[in-house]
Amino acid sequence: MDFFRVNECRLIFRIAVLWLCSLTIVSTKCTRAFAQGVRTDLLLPDTPDYASLSENGKHLFDGLTNNGQYHGETAIVWMRPIAEVLSNNRLQITIPGRAEQYDVHVKTIEYSDDRNYKVYGTVSESLLSVLLTSRNGMKGGVIQGPERSYEICDLGDDGQLLLGHENDAGKSNFCASGIGSAIQIQPEHEPDEKGRKPGDNAKIEPCMNNIRVLFLHGNNVSPMSAMNHAYNTLDVFNQTVTNSGVAGTAFVQLAGVVQTTFTKTNHDIKLDALALSNNASVQNLCNQHKADLVLLLNWEGHADAGGVPDPEIYHHPNSSRSFAIVDLSSPSVPVVGAHELSHLFGCNHENESFGLPYAQGYIFLGQYTSG
Repeated sequence: MDFFRVNECRLIFRIAVLWLCSLTIVSTKCTRAFAQGVRTDLLLPDTPDYASLSENGKHLFDGLTNNGQYHGETAIVWMRPIAEVLSNNRLQITIPGRAEQYDVHVKTIEYSDDRNYKVYGTVSESLLSVLLTSRNGMKGGVIQGPERSYEICDLGDDGQLLLGHENDAGKSNFCASGIGSAIQIQPEHEPDEKGRKPGDNAKIEPCMNNIRVLFLHGNNVSPMSAMNHAYNTLDVFNQTVTNSGVAGTAFVQLAGVVQTTFTKTNHDIKLDALALSNNASVQNLCNQHKADLVLLLNWEGHADAGGVPDPEIYHHPNSSRSFAIVDLSSPSVPVVGAHELSHLFGCNHENESFGLPYAQGYIFLGQYTSG
């Protein structure tokens, strides 16, 4: 009996060793496949149409496009698992139905699994950027091309929605967060006609990190739409801080996404932002969610894409005026949102000589912002 017990133990041990070796080989192959595999396009070639969406998918699509009022192009797509498309720090994106193909050079990746990751890269070696994220399976991000840019929003089990817009001739909405800036000594400037120097507002002390942003949305914006735009805005902002050479500071996080009854007072978005900051219910929501900054997402047809209380009058940072509005009828909501939030940090970014290094985070080409 002892002989059989000893041999049985040896047999079990050998099987265990073989199983562990096999596991190691499989793991190695998976790792190599992730890094060395044949590159596959991020987006599946087949493009679903609206009629093929589930009821929930149609509900999300309608919310993201404000029932067809979004003026840019839309494309429903399916994204492959990110581990299947990465190869040698590269991935390829082809926009369905268009002759647009982007070769993305991946700069950073934070990968937990196919449902939780963040991938950042540049289009070839240009200033154009691609940011791909997933939070518990909720996909988001931005894709920036030389002629068009896209925001990625999630449609649940029905795939993803690309909200596209053409970059205008002046490229004022050309997002180029790919190349950061090293810390530079800013030259001394004479005060302007209002007695204000360019760097006067470019400070975010005493808060330097973990800034909490509360996103509000009107009753004409679906909660899912607001959540998509909120996460994409935070991701663009934080990535640009990293690119600006000031990693570890000025990062923002989500305080909440909440509906509000606040409505506009006129078409001047700066005056509306001022009215927002004076609204008692909004102030209560800010206190309730322990928010440092507040950004309202709404469809109101403002003349401007976004705005804060007039920075020439209310110098930022100013805790009582840390409110901004982004009009969802504008293209590239995450870029505009990051731009307006950075105003609340005190970044002037209307001129390349203004502000501190993180005020020149290369969100807009020719018009810098903080990330």
